Formats: sequence, C-alpha cells, structure tokens
Amino acid sequence: MSQKVRILLIGDDIAGREKISDTLKKLYTKGRVDVIDSFKSLREYYNLSDYDIVICDFNLSDYNGIEVLFYVRERELQLPFIFISDTVWEESTIDTLVLNGASDYVSTDNLKELEFVVRREVNRYHHFRNTKLKLQASEFRFRSLVQSINGIVREIDLETLKNIYVSPQSMNILGYPASDWLENRHFWLEQVHPKDRNGMISKVNQVIQEGGHHTLEYRMISSQGDIVWIRDLLTIREENGVPVSLDGLMIDITKEKEIVYQRDLAIEAEKRRMKEQKCLWNITNLDEQDFTIPQLLHRAMMLIPIGFQYPKFIGVKILYANEEITSINYEESEVVISSQNLKLRDDALSIEIVYLDDEPFQSGEIPFLEDEKHLLDTIIDILAVKIAKKRSSDDLKKHEQLLINTYELAQLGRMI
Repeated sequence: MSQKVRILLIGDDIAGREKISDTLKKLYTKGRVDVIDSFKSLREYYNLSDYDIVICDFNLSDYNGIEVLFYVRERELQLPFIFISDTVWEESTIDTLVLNGASDYVSTDNLKELEFVVRREVNRYHHFRNTKLKLQASEFRFRSLVQSINGIVREIDLETLKNIYVSPQSMNILGYPASDWLENRHFWLEQVHPKDRNGMISKVNQVIQEGGHHTLEYRMISSQGDIVWIRDLLTIREENGVPVSLDGLMIDITKEKEIVYQRDLAIEAEKRRMKEQKCLWNITNLDEQDFTIPQLLHRAMMLIPIGFQYPKFIGVKILYANEEITSINYEESEVVISSQNLKLRDDALSIEIVYLDDEPFQSGEIPFLEDEKHLLDTIIDILAVKIAKKRSSDDLKKHEQLLINTYELAQLGRMI
C-alpha cells in the first residue's frame, strides 16, 4: 500500500501494540502509526484531526473503551474507530459498541481481519473526506456565483413605505422600469405571486419589527407574465437606533429552483424504479412448482401493490380460468388500469388494479403513471410464463403416472 495513512493505536499491552503496529506499517509502508498507552496522553497531546483511523484496546488501565469512543465521536464524528480485544466478544457487547458509534471490532489474534477492516474503514473515510471537500468547494462556487449575479437593489423609506431607490436591473430581471416602483408604493406587492402575497405581507412586517438581516424567498410575475423566483436579502438600516429604511437585494433564483425541482423529480423517479424492480424481483422469484396456480396468483396479488405509487390505496383483482382472486380491500373504482394475456391455452389471464381513494390526487397528480402500466404488463407476462410452466410440469407428471399405471397393469396381466 502506498497511501500516506495516519493511524493512532491505543493500548497498554506492549507486545500486542508492537505486533499490531508492525502489521499496520507493512500494510501502509508510507503511512504513520502513532502508539500511545493511556487515555490521558490522548487528551493532552494528540489532535484527532491529524489521523485517518483510531484503533483502541477495549480495556486499559486508566479508561474504559466506551469513554474513548465518546471522546472521539464528540470531536471527529466520522473518524473510523476500531476496537481490539483479546477476549471473546459477547453479542450484547458488540451491539453496544455499534450503537455507540464504533466502526468495527476485531480480535487481537486475527491480524488478517484487522488488515481488512482497517483498509475498508480508511478507504471509506477518505471517500467521505474527499466528498466533503468537493461539496464544500461546490458550495463555495455556488455562493460566489450567487454573489456575482446582478440583483435588484432597492431602498424603502419606513416612514412613508415608498421605494426611494430601485436599480436598473429591475428591467433585466422582471421587465419593469425603476420608475414603476417609484411612482407606486404598492408596486412590489402587486407583482408578487397571488399565492405568496398574504404570506409576504406578514413576513415583511415581521422583518420591520425584528430588525437585522433576513432572507425571504417568493415568486413574482414578470411583465411577460412569467413566474420569477426571488431570493430577497433584507436589512433594516438604523440611524441613532431608529429604523429608517429597508434595504433589499432581490436575486433571480428561478434556475436554481428549476434545478432543485428537476432533482426532486429525478429522485422520485429513481424511487419508483426501485419499487417497481422490487415488485418484479419478488414475483419473478416465486417458484411456481411450490404452489398450485391459484396459490401462485394469490401470492402475486399480495406482492403487486408495492410496485405502485401509493400501495396502501391499491386494490387488486386477478381473473384466471373462471376463478377470481382479489385483495381484501378490493372494490370497484373509476380509477383503474388492467392488463390481459391471451397466450395461455384455453384460459385468459387478466389483472385489474384500482385506486380506492382519490386523496393522493387532489393536488393534480396523475393516478396511474405510464411506467406503472408497463409494470402491470410485465407482471402479467411473468405470471403467464409461470402458469404455462406449471401446467406443462403438471401435464408431464400426469403422463408419467399414466405410464407407471399402464406398466403395473401389464405386469399384473402377465401374472394372471
């Protein structure tokens, strides 16, 4: 290994420490292993941020291992912490260590396992730290970008509540000239989105009463009728302790909001795909040879709802060979999708999915997504294949039994 890994090893067993230290130095030839024998030394002389991992004996002369773990977690929450001990680990002890934040626990006589655990935890920590640095850099770039964006600077006199200054950027961001703001004291409020207007009145009054700095986010309507998301940085300016003006910097964050919206859509889509895959996986793994066909369909009926947006509102009905299998909560509904497979010999297979409550759709959501229709078609195809295989297997067993019976009759005939 060529990583420059910094390891803090705590233990008062000299021979044990040296053995473990030698193992770690071989594991990370360019690394550094600092060895200490007391909790006191740790607290007085060592900075945890200098290390990539802490390996600690569970019991030492001057401390209990849990105390050290708490000490580390209070200062470096994500720093890997591995317990070592020459005693057999009780299950209750292991549970306690994990619940209190230990990364792992290893017996001192199993150095191979220790190498594996150290390598794993160091790699995880490096990944976490690199990700954190990237996030910090990204956040810095984002803030720099926001601060560099030209916004609408405005000043409102608190005695008259009139705009006494509005910067020319009002034309670029909202399409209104500064003169519109200066001539009409209510101009800002009139352009705030109707759904945000009442909330903004109370929030601005709160800003004036509390003073200091505040940030508000709301929607405005541009001169073209478009919705523009605004982040308004407000400051109450005082003279001799008396509030005299409200200064604001209005920044267009519409693109930022769109990115967040698209991100949320992508997250929701990924969650739906995972639910659909789980549903298909469970149904595909039903072994048709373990059940009768009605039993197979009943188990599938119980698994189907987990693939849909709102499983608790789903009802399922399966029709096959003049037999109807329904979920306990099933009832007729106008919100329904269905799928049918006609490839099975003699008997058709159909599945009907209903939503039993329109509560989730009051906000305008679509009851059934296009992906859910595809999911249902895939489910019915899988079940059709399983039914065909089951029937073929049953037919084969019948033929085998017929041959056995025929053979036994022939043998009986010879004996007579």
